[in-house]
Amino acid sequence: MIFIAKKENILSLALPFPDEKSQALTHFLEENGEDLECCMVESVEQLYRKTVPVAIRKYIDATLKKQAGENGKRPEGPSNL
Repeated sequence: MIFIAKKENILSLALPFPDEKSQALTHFLEENGEDLECCMVESVEQLYRKTVPVAIRKYIDATLKKQAGENGKRPEGPSNL
């Protein structure tokens, strides 16, 4: 996994994955009305919830909520614990 760029609330990754597999995956996801990016975001969110302790997630959620209040907008992404 290679880190590409990080912007506010956006993390971009480059993953080694054969083009043929990527094209097939994208094709069949689209056939089922799904999107690769959405599926990957859901997978990363599940990994986050599985890996990061509840107390840390609560702290991060509170911090994001406070920042969003100061900026006048809602934090992006689900805040499931």
